[in-house]
Amino acid sequence: MKKIILILIFLSSCNTSPEQKAEKLIEEYLRKSLNDYKSYEPVEFSSLDTIFSSLDTWKPYDSIARLRDAADVIAKTFKQENEKYFYNKPKLANSFLQDALKEEDTVRTMTNLLDSMNRKFFPKRIGWKMTHTLRAKNAFGAVVLNKITYFFDENLTRVIKEVDSSDLNTN
Repeated sequence: MKKIILILIFLSSCNTSPEQKAEKLIEEYLRKSLNDYKSYEPVEFSSLDTIFSSLDTWKPYDSIARLRDAADVIAKTFKQENEKYFYNKPKLANSFLQDALKEEDTVRTMTNLLDSMNRKFFPKRIGWKMTHTLRAKNAFGAVVLNKITYFFDENLTRVIKEVDSSDLNTN
């Protein structure tokens, strides 16, 4: 009979939902980080949200976008110089124009590359987040209400970052 009870307890513990895992990780994190964990009072847990990868945060994409933007600025500068010397020094003006056209070609090439990357990009799950509202004593002993967003790794095994969101979304 004891074996059956132990097996049932084991099986029920294996069925922890992702939300329950996140809540447990938050509480473990708070146990280590709060000034007075004994004063901790959970108020609300949001639903667990998935965090997906984004091209905007991918370094190669960002580098190409920055280079394209720099080439665009250079092309505009060469065009301004072309206009400045167009009547006085036509050979110099033509040199600036040729350089501007080369930079514009670079801008087009990089824009096409970025467009291609956008078309082929498929977001992947890179983590999770959950917002938790809680009451606890601060360093001065006053009970304060906090709203904190916690970010978790992809496998939902640890808190990797927390952001105080108490001031966010206030109307």
